[in-house]
Amino acid sequence: CYVLNIKYAVSFGLLAGVLNMVPIIGPVAVGAAVAILVAATSWTKAMFFIIAFIIIQQIEGYILSPVLTKKFIGLPPVLVLISVMVGAKLWGFMGALLAIPVAGILFEFVRDFLKKRKEEKEQATVL
Repeated sequence: CYVLNIKYAVSFGLLAGVLNMVPIIGPVAVGAAVAILVAATSWTKAMFFIIAFIIIQQIEGYILSPVLTKKFIGLPPVLVLISVMVGAKLWGFMGALLAIPVAGILFEFVRDFLKKRKEEKEQATVL
């Protein structure tokens, strides 16, 4: 927004940051609202905004988020996607928000359980 000299760019940026926490719907809602407001002043700026918005969302969604989730939470990217979809389907908005932390906890429990089970089998074969 700031690069395109759009009025209230900082406010739009803050709103986008807050609503980006809402999976899937948040960024799209802010992007659509800003695009409509920008289109009221300049169609050219609105088109550039939409193109930039789509590129940034694709980079964040397909590159940054999976890599950072894998690095900090330890969940494979596929499990992140599946957990958000299942959480949203079962419990709506709150399910989508809480899906990644719950999936991370379950993933750690299962991984720890399997690790202990493997160690017990190895000890049983040694004896």
